[in-house]
Amino acid sequence: MLRARRCTRLLAVLALFLVVLSLLTHQNVGSILLLRRDQHRFPRLKRGHTEIDSSVRHELNISASAPRAVVEYKTVPLLTAPSQSRHESDVTIFTQLSLDRLDRLEMLATLWEGPISVALYIDDLPKNASLVRVVEDIKKTLQPVANGRMVLTVVLGPHFVAPSNLTYHPYDILYPINHLRNLALKQCTTEFVFSIDVDFLPSEGLYKALMMPQMLEWMRSASEGRVAVFVIPAFELTSKITGPQNFTRNRFSVLCSAGVLVPFHSRQIIPRETRDPEKVDLWCRGNLSEYHVKITETHALTNYPMWLSNPPLPYLIPVNPRQPSRKYEPYYISRRDQLPSFDERFRGYSFNKRLHSIELQYRGVQFWVLPQGALKGDVKAEVGRLYNQALNELRRRFLENDHIDEGEMKDEGEID
Repeated sequence: MLRARRCTRLLAVLALFLVVLSLLTHQNVGSILLLRRDQHRFPRLKRGHTEIDSSVRHELNISASAPRAVVEYKTVPLLTAPSQSRHESDVTIFTQLSLDRLDRLEMLATLWEGPISVALYIDDLPKNASLVRVVEDIKKTLQPVANGRMVLTVVLGPHFVAPSNLTYHPYDILYPINHLRNLALKQCTTEFVFSIDVDFLPSEGLYKALMMPQMLEWMRSASEGRVAVFVIPAFELTSKITGPQNFTRNRFSVLCSAGVLVPFHSRQIIPRETRDPEKVDLWCRGNLSEYHVKITETHALTNYPMWLSNPPLPYLIPVNPRQPSRKYEPYYISRRDQLPSFDERFRGYSFNKRLHSIELQYRGVQFWVLPQGALKGDVKAEVGRLYNQALNELRRRFLENDHIDEGEMKDEGEID
């Protein structure tokens, strides 16, 4: 009898052990799957694929069996340019924007004398405004600066197209940035195209320099028998400036020496008050490879010290198709028939342009940097100050400690 009780207890303990082992094993397997999912966070991309596949659904926690509305857009051609030869020797800027960036497009059109192709996204309207009135205002604003060289298509989002009872996953209705880029690219008719974001403005004289017969011929020869893109370096202001907003090639160096202009996505590693002005000037003339700023990987391959030294000829960036730079995302000119489309699964403002650069590197594309001009972006410092201000407000609202040091609350992270 005692032996039977012992056997029963032993079997119970053994059963409990097996249950615990099963749970632990299941948890470990789940952890391994989660780790693998995180290691391969971004699935393999298919060109021209606009629907989100199963792996992305899993990442966004979307049920495959749940009904999922397909986002549709309506396009309204608003400005058209005279018909051009499909292979006309010219350079077209193509870009995209939302309604709140219209003033940037207006400024871009005043600084770029060549053709411009635009996709403008509208999915919401200002209070008490009608769509007809907004479209009319857009046309009235842009026609004086378009001068018959701007093609603009308005893209209406789901708010205007879909029935009111139709719902979407939140990711699907984010700003369709690559869909808009592809639309603007398709509208281009010239031999060369120039992809930029509307917040960047070209330096004065860049278009004329690109249109010089010897420059056009050189870009043709550099992309003959191989695919090549031509990088235009991007800079950003650290503070507002007074006076004209147009920049010459030489003015970039002057503002750089004054500490007002730095390479895009760079970090200032020496505070302005402790810098050696002579060393800053040397760096801004390309005579010092490193000093007061650190250029992040998103633009480091451009080799700003080389560009600032004012080289007389374009120079080649070393890229490895087998080991591409996964963060490099410059702005570049290319032959229209050599530029692949942008992956439309990417919405919002992360990774959308970077993947395009990676694809070009995998294809063995040559990256040349042109010395003739540059792009100037908005004041990044203001965005950083706004971010820190908002961060401080949140911490005041949600942290119980009423004696928080302002210095401790400042976030020094990079603002993208």
